Amino acid sequence: MSAAKRKGKAKPAAPGRPAGKPAPAKKPPRVRSEDTSPEMERRVRWAVLGAMAVATIAFFASFVFDGDAMLFGTDMLAQAYQSRAFAVQEVLAGRGLPQWNPYVYGGLPYLSILPYPVYYPTSLLYFVIDLHRAIGWAFVLHFLLAGVLAYALARELGLKAGAAAVTGVAYMFTGYLVSHLYAGQDGRMFAMTWTPAVFLFAERAIARRRFHWFLWMAAVVALQVFTPHVQMMYFAAMAVGAYVLFRLHRLRVALGEWRTPLVLLAGFAGAYVLAGLITLVEVWPTWNMVQFSHRAERGYEYASSWSMPVQETVAMIWPRFQGYLEGYWGTNPFKLHTEYLGAVPVLLALLALTVRRDATVWFFAALAALGLAFAWGGATPLHRVFYWILPMMKSFRAPAMMYSIVALAVIVLAGHGAQALYDRRAELADGRHVAWKVIGGLAALWIVLWFWAAGSPEGFGGFWRGLLYGGSLEPARAQAASAAMPGFARGFGLFALFWALGAGICWLAARERIAALAACLALAFLAGADLWLVDRDFYGVVPAERLVEPGPAVEWLREQPEPFRALPLPDAFGPNDLMLFGIQTVTGSQNFRLRWWDDLVGEGGARLAETKLWQLLNLRYVIAGRPLELEGLEPAFDGGPIVYRFDGTAGGAWLVHEARTRPAGETPASALLDDSFDPLRTALLEPGVALPPTAPSGGPASAPAWTIREPDRLALDVEPAADGVLVLSEIWHPYWRARVDGESAEVLQVDVALRGIPVTAGRHTVELEFRDPHVTYGAWGSAIGLAILVGLLVATRGRRDPASSERTSA
Repeated sequence: MSAAKRKGKAKPAAPGRPAGKPAPAKKPPRVRSEDTSPEMERRVRWAVLGAMAVATIAFFASFVFDGDAMLFGTDMLAQAYQSRAFAVQEVLAGRGLPQWNPYVYGGLPYLSILPYPVYYPTSLLYFVIDLHRAIGWAFVLHFLLAGVLAYALARELGLKAGAAAVTGVAYMFTGYLVSHLYAGQDGRMFAMTWTPAVFLFAERAIARRRFHWFLWMAAVVALQVFTPHVQMMYFAAMAVGAYVLFRLHRLRVALGEWRTPLVLLAGFAGAYVLAGLITLVEVWPTWNMVQFSHRAERGYEYASSWSMPVQETVAMIWPRFQGYLEGYWGTNPFKLHTEYLGAVPVLLALLALTVRRDATVWFFAALAALGLAFAWGGATPLHRVFYWILPMMKSFRAPAMMYSIVALAVIVLAGHGAQALYDRRAELADGRHVAWKVIGGLAALWIVLWFWAAGSPEGFGGFWRGLLYGGSLEPARAQAASAAMPGFARGFGLFALFWALGAGICWLAARERIAALAACLALAFLAGADLWLVDRDFYGVVPAERLVEPGPAVEWLREQPEPFRALPLPDAFGPNDLMLFGIQTVTGSQNFRLRWWDDLVGEGGARLAETKLWQLLNLRYVIAGRPLELEGLEPAFDGGPIVYRFDGTAGGAWLVHEARTRPAGETPASALLDDSFDPLRTALLEPGVALPPTAPSGGPASAPAWTIREPDRLALDVEPAADGVLVLSEIWHPYWRARVDGESAEVLQVDVALRGIPVTAGRHTVELEFRDPHVTYGAWGSAIGLAILVGLLVATRGRRDPASSERTSA
């Protein structure tokens, strides 16, 4: 038959259709409009940022709309709030930021122990609004800022606004960022918030080949240092450094020359040098403080402590398996955070690895894998290698903090997975694509595991405990694990549900049933909702009066004649609580302790039961939540916590007319606690110190009289009958300076940890002042660094980029 005849031959009519009537045209796929014009991208950007702001207010609603509420945080309530309140009180009293804190551990430096974000911009709120509100609002603002900066990074990496929305929402709600609320660890959260901005400006400087953006990167790094979580900044610098090397290698290949990449590498290094100069006021005193502290290098075991247990890697997708907070049954002593990444971000990260396999995707995948191996600490060789080759690593512990980089890397991968819905739909339209096999196969696995966990919690938990831990779990932890399985099953069911919904949205977008933008916004919503359900366990508020109301026992103590110190037992007050009310204690909770303090009282205060030390420390009151029976203590007040009095103290200062040197082979505490040694008659000096002139006293001398007692300044009048040593029940530090009648005098380290000042017979005025020279030098360095930054920013502002504002082909 000819082609013409075949063409003209009519097909038999379908049943029910009249012969000769043409078949209706087949409906085309319902393709949604894909408007990716700059105007639409701007509209999406503002809509996404507005939605982030609304989500922030909604998440923190119970804090935002209750002026008396304070965000709950274990460390914030136990130590950090009190330390900040002390600084606010001193500033408002007109004495400026204190350099010495006399209220904990008998006294220790203040500014050089990273007490709080002293130089961080949001700390200015402390002097404008109530402290508890200022602290909370800083958390709220950084929650939102984390999402905005992650969104901006995704856009800089070339992602569409919809895909960037997934990155921004997933990062602001990611478990490792938000769960720092529970411990009140604002420094960690703030440093983690700025990490996307460091990547952003590094990428912009390289893509546009302009040093102006390295200057902005220096400003961001300086903010990270001022948070003041230097360790999180350090880990971020390691990650960004790797990214810069990756980008410069690709740029060298694209340009075919070395000069430009080397110049940009110098700009990157210069940015960190400039950031170091800007932050010198904080870094220099703290670096110098390490030599005096208990946190000097303590070996690899200390540095690798608080690693992320390898078994808890499943918490990235199963947050409630090992649990957290009160429900934790893993191998660490406790766990106040979560590593949960969310079902949708993990799904999209896998989509990126199976579909959008470009060099940037592979880099962030490698960064996530290496960061995870580092977070495992001593379980792999990686952390040990960095421990030996990098500076400062020997002073850090908790390699698990590297997980902040893992979280960001996975979320950036998720953004690239969402971008695949824009530019890889042709591939994804094929249902046989490997991406659907991976995503669908995992979906089936999650459903099967969920049915198993829900139907047989004990069998499910027993199998995984045996697989992950063998027989190493203590019976109590094994029992806690069994109790946690029903709750885990419910949470795992939600994970499977969000995975299925996310997979369904991706499938519809790939089949062009919904627009890529709509799919991405829906995925961003799902990611936020999923993470919210876990994040809410780490958020809470408490009434502010929980901290600021003194109570009857504190009121009674404030009426007692000073000076004195107190020993609050854990059932009465927290270790820092009495700081709020100006009561000095021998307890504390701070980042650093002085080495000689530990030499005196033992690590963790193990020797504080020795009443001989109470004499030296002017420890007059013990506060307990229940009755005590201890020789030398008498009840003094019983109006809540019971206050006991010890009458063997010497008023905080006394004169001695004998001095001897501790033998070099004798431990400090053993010499001091020897029954034959009387610290109220003899001063014990450190080995190698020349003995001051002393002479026997002709009779009892009048007690020293205090005239000034301020954190950084002390003054008193003394009138010894003969040459001797004025011993102060104040902790020694080499930066205390003394004047006797206006003339400079030596401050001796006596009785292991106290101050002694040689005095001659007669009436004298003795003054002491604490000034850390590194704070002064650092302040000058920071002022110079800030001036350089501002000057260079102004000088380079408005210049055209040497390269196109679009990303280079590299």
